[in-house]
Amino acid sequence: MKKIQLTGLPVVLIVLLFSCTQSNQKLIVGRWIPTGADTKSDQRIVFFEDHTAVSLTLGKQPEARDSIQYKLTDDGKTLITTEKDGKVEELNIVNLSKTDLALMRKGHDDTFRLKRE
Repeated sequence: MKKIQLTGLPVVLIVLLFSCTQSNQKLIVGRWIPTGADTKSDQRIVFFEDHTAVSLTLGKQPEARDSIQYKLTDDGKTLITTEKDGKVEELNIVNLSKTDLALMRKGHDDTFRLKRE
């Protein structure tokens, strides 16, 4: 029976954490439709690979204020957004899959849900 070397374990954990973050980064990219009673059926949110996101209303041109910068934390569990005016918001990623995204603002208990278009 071989013993596991402790020097190799941290390397494996770092690789696993990095791959989780990378997969969440890839999963979030795309067009999302907000769901729920308070959402408009013509609204879309698009996350781009360059770490920008745009809120779109179908049939209307987006304005500068409709765009934000975003990044995921190293563990891939928090989405940090920065608006044009410098306002920063942190959202916990409750669920992120190929079809669903659920976010919760830190310090709040309401969940913002989206479905991939």
